[in-house]
Amino acid sequence: MERTNNHSDILYHYTGKGGLEALLEILKNGFKFGYCEEFLPRNRFVAFPMLCFCDIPIELSKEHRGKYGEFGIGVSKKYMVEHFKDWFGPVNYVISNSAIEAAFTVRDLIEEKKQHANDIIENRGIKNGKYVSLNGEDGMDYITDINDSIAYHMKAIASIALMKPYSSDEGVINYDECEWRMFIPENGKYRETKEKCKWFWDKDEFKGTKEEKGDILPNGNKKLFFNAFQLKLPFEAIEKIVVPDDENKRIFCQRVITSDFIMGREVTEEDKLQMCSKLVVA
Repeated sequence: MERTNNHSDILYHYTGKGGLEALLEILKNGFKFGYCEEFLPRNRFVAFPMLCFCDIPIELSKEHRGKYGEFGIGVSKKYMVEHFKDWFGPVNYVISNSAIEAAFTVRDLIEEKKQHANDIIENRGIKNGKYVSLNGEDGMDYITDINDSIAYHMKAIASIALMKPYSSDEGVINYDECEWRMFIPENGKYRETKEKCKWFWDKDEFKGTKEEKGDILPNGNKKLFFNAFQLKLPFEAIEKIVVPDDENKRIFCQRVITSDFIMGREVTEEDKLQMCSKLVVA
């Protein structure tokens, strides 16, 4: 029996007010990760780079596209799950804040232990660049335990990126958005610049950084991007390209045919035609 439900095997990323130009920019250079600001329990503030998708079938997405944009790219859910499972997944819509608070509690405990381990190393654990033997609680076994806990710490923090309230304070049901997210892990470093991904900010610090380094969006607002990494998918992972009408379909094909790069790679005439064949008007 064929499986049927209200979720698509294609994940759609819509371009908001950026429209056709934003769509073409993604197709040329890949997806950019924009910092998402989250206000969480206990007066916590985080901002982490991520991409948003949804798995609402295109024929049921009129309301969603009206909110997030009429232009979009549909990518293979199977491909994304298989290749990016450690920093990608469906949003967990939480009714209670307890899960978020638990993740922060784990982070606080690990950060405290890491600081303790650093103090040991800096003050008594290393001499002349070499490890020395330490006894008791301050021994190297303790430091080893700290290092082993880092992976657990990262998983706990990653879970925060995939959490969202079931509904907003204004009564909007977030659950209806069927959101998936891909995020840049905290403290990740990329490319030769070794730019470090930061999640935990002072609110004023983030505001100042966004004002200084953020890009101006079509709606006039500024958005901060993590420019050290862009997602460039293989052509086979791109399932559909969504435009609102035949005129935009025609313009899109014209622009693609005159392009030299798609997803950061040089392309042939056959590649361009293949990409145009993925267009759907919705």
